[in-house]
Amino acid sequence: MTSLAGPKRRPAGRKQDILSAARSLFVERGYPSVTMAMIADRVGITAGALYRHHRSKSELLVRVFEESFRHLTRPLPAESLEDAFDNLLSLEVASSSVAELWRREARYLPQEPRDAILAALFAWVGQCEQLIRSARPELSSAQVSLLSWALQSVLVMPASVAQGVAKETVDNCRYGSLHAIERTDLEPMSVGPTTQDEACFSVRSTRERLLLSAISRFGENGFRDTSMTEIGADVGVTGPNLYQYFSSKADLFQAAYARCASTAWTLLGQAASRAASPEQIVRSLVVEHVRLGRLWAQTRFGPFGNDDVNAFVHRERAEYVSEWVHTVQAARPALDRGAAQVRVQIALTLIDDMLSTRFLARQQGFAENLASIASAVLLDDLDDAR
Repeated sequence: MTSLAGPKRRPAGRKQDILSAARSLFVERGYPSVTMAMIADRVGITAGALYRHHRSKSELLVRVFEESFRHLTRPLPAESLEDAFDNLLSLEVASSSVAELWRREARYLPQEPRDAILAALFAWVGQCEQLIRSARPELSSAQVSLLSWALQSVLVMPASVAQGVAKETVDNCRYGSLHAIERTDLEPMSVGPTTQDEACFSVRSTRERLLLSAISRFGENGFRDTSMTEIGADVGVTGPNLYQYFSSKADLFQAAYARCASTAWTLLGQAASRAASPEQIVRSLVVEHVRLGRLWAQTRFGPFGNDDVNAFVHRERAEYVSEWVHTVQAARPALDRGAAQVRVQIALTLIDDMLSTRFLARQQGFAENLASIASAVLLDDLDDAR
């Protein structure tokens, strides 16, 4: 008997469901760990049905990025920074994990679409720069650029940094942070290398040299894209000899992370011991956190493809952030814990983002101004901004 039902129609929202599922999985697990079968399973279709929409995981990644960064192709709907803040915070981009996706997975994009997104991003930030120049004509081009990229960081703040906090509190903190950044007093900036301390001696211990190499490699490339072979080659240790010191890459990463965390806690204690007030402690904490640089910033770019490492990093970082929240509340007693938590997460995310924006981080005056911007987010009276 001939069926009278006609051809089966695909659900109208199927393509969007696929993109949403793929984006979520890429953020949760990392692009290398996600399979087309996983994506199909989350959508509730077969892998074969998924391949009718997208020929490969690489093609799907491109589509996810194009969809996630679609807002960059639209003109900035504002004539002033005030208008821009109102409009930009209402964009879907604020809750779509765009920032996490870009930080962790952009390296897997083919060159052409990656360059296209970068060009659109720079053009979009350029529109913010024009608004800042109108509001603060006294600033140099370098200062304007720094503020624009700092605003961008807050606008695409990952939703995960505000888990468990009321949406109204998050919105108020994000809105107030934009205003705090825009009005921050800045030191002069100039193009040129930042001042760095030169090593005065060479470490002899093989284990310590492996650890220092790991901190540098993991800080530069992240956990996934760093190999034990590369770290061993830096020190001249190869083959089985390498595993006499660390049993696995996960073991080495946890040791490197623990070293960074220990340094951070030491700096926190030093700031608390020499500051005359809770506000000075906060400002000192920010300065020292900026000094830690990329070797600490990269540690939040999980997931790491290893459950033990994921749990270890989450536990260590949560304790560190909790101490920051306590310190900010001591400096600003009127803040409830939720608001203090969001401020701390915005400030730390902002610092990590700016440290990873290398063309800015290489400029003289960058570190000082970044510390001022983050301190403003933590300490300014943001509730009056709206």
